[in-house]
Parts: sequence; C-alpha cells; structure tokens
Amino acid sequence: MFTNRLIEIEFSSRTAVVEAANRAVSRLSNHLELTEYRVEPLVRVDAALVSPWGDEAAKASAFAYRIHLGSLNAAEWSELRADFLRPLAQQGVAVREVQLAA
Repeated sequence: MFTNRLIEIEFSSRTAVVEAANRAVSRLSNHLELTEYRVEPLVRVDAALVSPWGDEAAKASAFAYRIHLGSLNAAEWSELRADFLRPLAQQGVAVREVQLAA
C-alpha cells in the first residue's frame, strides 16, 4: 500500500536544535531517494503555526517545517522514520506524523 504523508517538525530557537533540524531537512532528498516532497517553513505564534513572512512572525516562539511527502510504501516509511524522524526527536525536535490518504 502506498500512502501520502505529512510530517511536521517543530523546534526551539536554540542554535543546536535549529542546526540539527536544518541539516536533517537539507539531507531529506538523500533518504530513500525521495523525489516528491515539499518543505513549508513555519513559525509558532501562540497556538498556531503561521507563515514566517507575516506580521505575526516577529512574535514567534518556535520554528517549524511542514514536510509534504509523496507516496511511500511501508518499507520506505519505516526507513524514513528510523533514519530521519527518530534522530530528530532525540535532539529535541517535536515530530508529528499525519496520514493524509490511504
């Protein structure tokens, strides 16, 4: 079965955490040879994730990336979780997985 996925990673403005998240996202194309993904940058303002270019962004308390993935089979998804998501979580990055379609 192939599934489209959405991942949100959210992280504080601490330099080490920002660098870990940025390094991981920059290497995302190396994981599983993904060709279909889009990274949407966001910032946390109060309870909402909003555009980093809006007026509210000056009040940001955290940064985030919403990563839109193309279709992944179960093996690819498992590898992505092991190689990309778990290491991020271990470095203090909040990871949320959302299944979009079956």
